[in-house]
Order: sequence, then structure tokens, then C-alpha cells
Amino acid sequence: MKVTLFHLGFSEYVMGLANALAQEVEVEVIHPLNLERVCSSLTNDNVKLTSFSKPRLRRDPRNLPAITHAFDLIKSSRPDILHVQESCDYAYDLYSVIARMPPLVTTIHDVVPHPGDGHAAPGLQYTKAVSCWRSSRLIVHTDRMRHQLAKRFHVRTEKIDVIPHGELGSLYRDIARSSGISVERRDPHTLLFFGRIWPYKGLRYLLEAFSLVKREIPEAHLVIAGQGGDLAANEAAIRSLGGIEVIDRFIPVERIASLFERSTIVVLPYVEASQSGVAAIGYTMGTVVVASNVGGFAEFIQDQKTGVLVEPRCPSSIAAAIIALLNDREKQSHIRENAHALGRSTISWETIAQQTLNTYRHVLNG
Repeated sequence: MKVTLFHLGFSEYVMGLANALAQEVEVEVIHPLNLERVCSSLTNDNVKLTSFSKPRLRRDPRNLPAITHAFDLIKSSRPDILHVQESCDYAYDLYSVIARMPPLVTTIHDVVPHPGDGHAAPGLQYTKAVSCWRSSRLIVHTDRMRHQLAKRFHVRTEKIDVIPHGELGSLYRDIARSSGISVERRDPHTLLFFGRIWPYKGLRYLLEAFSLVKREIPEAHLVIAGQGGDLAANEAAIRSLGGIEVIDRFIPVERIASLFERSTIVVLPYVEASQSGVAAIGYTMGTVVVASNVGGFAEFIQDQKTGVLVEPRCPSSIAAAIIALLNDREKQSHIRENAHALGRSTISWETIAQQTLNTYRHVLNG
């Protein structure tokens, strides 16, 4: 079997999957040139990487010839299966409607736009509608997403496979080591808020919770790492609290592992979610996950076993969970062990690859 993975984003997810698939089938990854550095740093020698030049802005008219070139590359690779990661790109939507394509599998990472992501909403919905129509099979990460996708886009549930989000910690750890970045010593009082800082991530609730944590544990320290409009919206609250370190920039892939290694807890105070790559990093980095019980989190995080679930939009619930964990090293150790076990089994890339191969075989067998 020959598989071509095509993506305009989701580099870490794609490369984790590609590396595992390449142990059993021939794999080529086709992606924009601006993602080449990240993808090449994460791939192994068994995966063929092919890049093409593409403008970053979705509305740039040069996207149409760029996507046309990408599909020429796909055609020349002659795959048995084309596996695409959804992306709200109008040129891709148009071309995938009119082009003759290999048997298509599409992974949908988010069924509905996140609150605060309105600029991407039209593109996301067009792309999903086209993907549901053109794909032989669809992949989502939780049962909740499966039923959500089926209802919203009128797709038979039998056409949708549920495959969990793969762990990401081992990828980031490997690239950090190959870049010569040493292991960080874990600080017993450091909390981490990581990723795109958009309203649905619930930073305001974490800041309120952190003020409560500081009353009980004055040495508590919070690292906010990433970029997004909600950071500026909470600037005054951040300034008013002590013990907060803000890293307001894009975090290079080789630096991600050190952020998780130095932190005892990674907090996801989201008000809405489908799944989370951040939790998938924490599982294999030994960073305990505290997350709101929203969306598909309850399918991914086993409360008090692989992480801790808290009430959404509830600073007191978030603070209580953090305080209890910081004061209980044995509980931390118990959760880390369970999360590591999950990372080596259910959400390992080897397991994800086998489930994905089953999807491919389902398509090829008619």
C-alpha cells in the first residue's frame, strides 16, 4: 500500500502518524514549503517529504495555482490512499470539488469553530461539507465529535471512524534532544498554560483561580506560553498578580519539551473543546493535566486517573484541583504513571497507525 498524507497544517500530528505508518507501508507527505523545517525535524528516514510553495493568506489568489501544483504532485505520487488533514482553504475546497482524486480519507480535528475563531468559520464549514461529500471515510478523535459531525453535515455514522489523538510528548522530546537542549528540572510549584491564547481557552478563569492558589501556596508560579488576542485582553489581570511569567511569542518545536518538563501541571481551563493536542503532550511529558470537563475531554482524560477534570468557567474548582495536586506528590505520581501507560498504549502512534490502516483497508476493500 502507498499512502500520501496531504496537509496545510497539523505538522506534528501528521509526522507522528507518518513515522508510524512508514513501518508498514510506503508513505509520502506533501505540505507547504513554510512547514518544511518543522516536518523535516520530526520525520524519520522512512518517510518521503515533498513541499510546494503556497501563500500563507487563505484569500491570496495565488493559492489556486499553488493547490493545483499540489494536486499534480499527488497525482504523480500515485497513492492507493490520499489522507488529508482538514484545512479551511478555499482553493483546496474548489479543487477537491472539480478534481479527480485517489480514494480519500479526511481527518476532521474540530467539527465546529471555536468561540473567538470567527474569522475561520466560513472556510471551516465549507471545507467540512466538501470533505464529508468527497471522502470515502472520515476520521474524528472522539465519539462526541462523531455524532456531532454526522448530525451537522448529514453523514452516516458508519462512514466515520473514531481514532484518538496521538501523543505528542515523545516527538517534542526527541527534537529537543537532537537540538542539544538539555532536560529541564521539574519545578514542584510551576503551572503551565500553553498554546494559542484565544477566548475559548479560558485564560481569565485560570487567572482568577491562580489568585486563589497563591493564597494557599505563595510559591506557586504560572507560565503563560503562546500567542493570541486573549492575552492582551487579560493583560491587566496578569500585571496585578505576582508569580506569572509570560512568553508572548510562537514557541519553536525544539523548545516545547522544556516548557512541559519544568512544569508540574498543565492547565486547560477551556470553555469549549473537541480534543486537545496540549493534553496529548502532557501525558508523555509527565506533566499532570488539569482540564475543564467540556467537549470530548471526558473521553480523553480519565478523571483522577490520567488527569483531573474540573467544572468549566469555575475558578474555585480549578484552584481546588491545583492546590490538591501541588500538595499531594503521591497523587501526582499516580496520575503520571497512568498517563504514561496510556501514552504507550491507546494513544501511542503505533496504535493510532494500526487503527488508521484499518480505515485505509476499509476504503480499499470497497
